[in-house]
Amino acid sequence: MHNTIELSKLLGMTLTNIFSFVQMDVDGLDYGECYLELNNSVIIYFPIGLNAAFLNDKKNNEYTSLFDNLEDIPTYLVNKEKKTIQEISDFYERKNKSIVQKIRNLFISKKLIIKEYQPYAVEFHENKLKYIKNQKIADIIWYPDEMESTLFLLENGFIITETQVAPYGTGHVGLNYYDNLNQLVNSKGDGFIKFTEQNTKCQN
Repeated sequence: MHNTIELSKLLGMTLTNIFSFVQMDVDGLDYGECYLELNNSVIIYFPIGLNAAFLNDKKNNEYTSLFDNLEDIPTYLVNKEKKTIQEISDFYERKNKSIVQKIRNLFISKKLIIKEYQPYAVEFHENKLKYIKNQKIADIIWYPDEMESTLFLLENGFIITETQVAPYGTGHVGLNYYDNLNQLVNSKGDGFIKFTEQNTKCQN
């Protein structure tokens, strides 16, 4: 049985680490899960609803820290001519069957290098996790019509949550984040409840 912590106690805590586990199933659904380290000591799962968060007192080696590498993310560009896979395959099949190539193969053991699969350029995309690390929790958001994890609004405006189940290969499982509240509303609508506002109503 997990111990719990009241959500009110999470407000103002600093997000010092996020641990993530993702499992992909080619024949089914991908599964992902995160837990958060706060103030370098308290470890919780993402809560569901606005009641309480489960504490996690056991670090699992299958989970990896998302803050281990906060450098920008490289994307390697290939296939500059934008050929289809079939076009590339047909071209190299014809090339392998050519007389010149057969002679080369007698003396050279190297396989043909498929140039279309070799990077011709690299682009770097900003790793926005660096804006999440060491941020304080400003509020907690929940969509009451959805049985999904709550969202944490951080002091700089970023919002984090998790998706546990998604279709294979979509990349949606695990940690999800939004740059600001407007981005969240554009994606999921404005039918959410804020913990601080809900708590204020209960007190009045």
